[in-house]
Amino acid sequence: MSTEVLPRMTAPATTPRQGQLGSSLEVKAATPAAMQEWAAFETHLQNSGMMNSAAWTRNWIKHYGDLVPHRLAVGWHNGRPIGMTLLSTGVQQKVGPFPIRTLHFGTAGEPELESVCVEYNRLLVADEDRAMFSEQLMQHVQQHEKWECLVSDGMAEVDAQALLQRAPSTEIIQLPCHYCDLNTFRQAEAAGKDPWRLFGESTKTNLRRAFRDLGEIAVDWSETAEDALQLYDEMIVYHQERWLAAGEPGVFSSRRFTEFHRDLIQELVPQKRAVLVRARQGEKVLGILYLLIENNRLLYYQAGLPDHKSKLSLGCVTQYLTMLEGSRRGYDAFDFMKGDTLNKRVLSTHQNTLYWVTWRRPSVKFLVLDSLRSLKNMLKSQPSK
Repeated sequence: MSTEVLPRMTAPATTPRQGQLGSSLEVKAATPAAMQEWAAFETHLQNSGMMNSAAWTRNWIKHYGDLVPHRLAVGWHNGRPIGMTLLSTGVQQKVGPFPIRTLHFGTAGEPELESVCVEYNRLLVADEDRAMFSEQLMQHVQQHEKWECLVSDGMAEVDAQALLQRAPSTEIIQLPCHYCDLNTFRQAEAAGKDPWRLFGESTKTNLRRAFRDLGEIAVDWSETAEDALQLYDEMIVYHQERWLAAGEPGVFSSRRFTEFHRDLIQELVPQKRAVLVRARQGEKVLGILYLLIENNRLLYYQAGLPDHKSKLSLGCVTQYLTMLEGSRRGYDAFDFMKGDTLNKRVLSTHQNTLYWVTWRRPSVKFLVLDSLRSLKNMLKSQPSK
């Protein structure tokens, strides 16, 4: 594990199949052999995405495959594969009080307390084939799959828009993903300036006070799976203590979730596709972040903060120091993922948009639910006597 002491504050594609001409979609079991095809196709596309990667998908199948029914959809055109995704049947999904049969694109559909919460969910497809593959997918799911709601969870804009162009949706939820452009940090340091000066007055004041009071801080950046797993276990303790104190179970109460990420960390950290980072003042831990790495961007996935109520905003301190070290290591951005909270806004310079899109088939359930919602809204709009 490398430690940085910071200043106080100065594939070739899968083999074409004989006779597989024209445009078609093949749906099959996601067997180990099929996932080898996925990995080969990912290499061929030079895909650097995370949640459509072979590593993420294979580990999800390992830990969730017995819980969430799933299969592999492969698009073909003139004997060559053009795109891949998982089709997953939701488990314990509800709309209002009603249980609902859902179908999801990608590694989704888990019960709420077990969910990996995909963000930057993507189809595995080249840009030039995205329209054709999206057309194949939408035709297949509309004609051959059983569902009441078809859902794309946390999908990147380009893929969400490609699917939306093939069929109108019932509901579109757009959520911001704030991020900090780390090139601005490098430019500031090259000019002899402190990067914290890029932020607003309140944030600058808080960071300046925190660094004044804390003094010298070290940042531990996990370089090996062993180092990362040690920090992961430590982070889980802090994370769970915080949420249990708030009366919530915490995501690591799920064994599936915990072991999924343990296996993922063990595989991805040596490949520099994930990292755990700890900020500490001597032996005192300020915070630990778990980051996934996609397209040379650090994705802030989870965290553990021992003293989350500190007046020194130790979460912001840990995030800022991780950004600073990330910029020095050549990363392009620190992405806070979905959500529009204050701490994400104040440490950001830009934002992306993620899409949660739902297609509904007509049913008595939805007719009743829509009627109840209309009645509720009508009653709320009536003036009180």
